[in-house]
Amino acid sequence: MNRFHGPETSDCEKLLLDNDPDLVELYLSDMDSAAARRVASALRKNTILESLHVCDNNILGDVGVSAIAAAVETNTTIRELFLEANHISELGAVILTKSLFEHCTLYALILDNNNIGGKGASTIAKFLETNTVLQRIDLQRNNIGDVGASALGKALEVNTTLEWLDLANNNIGNTGILAIASGLERNTTLRTLFLAMNNFDDVGMDALVFAFYRSSPIAYVSAKFSIRQRCLMQLYQGYNRNRLVEKVSSQEIPDYLFPEAISCLSNHDAHVNKLFEILKARPDLLLHHSGVASCRSQSVKTFDAL
Repeated sequence: MNRFHGPETSDCEKLLLDNDPDLVELYLSDMDSAAARRVASALRKNTILESLHVCDNNILGDVGVSAIAAAVETNTTIRELFLEANHISELGAVILTKSLFEHCTLYALILDNNNIGGKGASTIAKFLETNTVLQRIDLQRNNIGDVGASALGKALEVNTTLEWLDLANNNIGNTGILAIASGLERNTTLRTLFLAMNNFDDVGMDALVFAFYRSSPIAYVSAKFSIRQRCLMQLYQGYNRNRLVEKVSSQEIPDYLFPEAISCLSNHDAHVNKLFEILKARPDLLLHHSGVASCRSQSVKTFDAL
């Protein structure tokens, strides 16, 4: 990767204008808005660059990002845009998204550690409702809250290309997570979801777990699930494996602990009841997970009670 810091951006501009064949990935840091405008001007004429990292520019802000956004709107080769830690507010997110609406060749958009808020995330969500190119979005540490998460949940219902979504550390509560879960039930492409360090409780967690069972093709999820929820996820995994849908929890319970873990499932739990109604009708599905198979004889009372 070619790296340029602060005053060195003049060298970067020349390489971009010359269409240096080796300049396929570029990292720019410690750059102010004036330097961003000069680089953006060169980007409009470049036809080689594929991955642009404009990161850790504490004085860049919305003005500098606006210049980068205008360049991306006309550039036809950039596939990855990294904009972490640039003091981008909701205004910068709105301007960037407007450019992407006009023209988007990006596969990945990384906006970690900014402050786009709920309005900025909502604008990105609206873009996702119609975009058919973007596969990865990182919005970690952007304070999007329930407003932004709810809008993204709605977008997940109709988006058909996104595979990776990072919403960790965003002050998301149950309202936002319930919307995400609703979107996951209808989504058919998202594979990786990061939700750690948010503010939802078991109500939101249960909705997520049930969404994974119903239809979502999630293969990896990062969140702090309880023993009970992890147990449910593995039971759902066994059920969905019969439907050729991969389900892998990031915190799976080892098979030797599974019999003990299943005993924590209450027969008053609505989600457990729904699952076991299905499993009772299809007892062969219990054999899809070795942990379930091993606990059938040891926890038969638990199963009968359900």
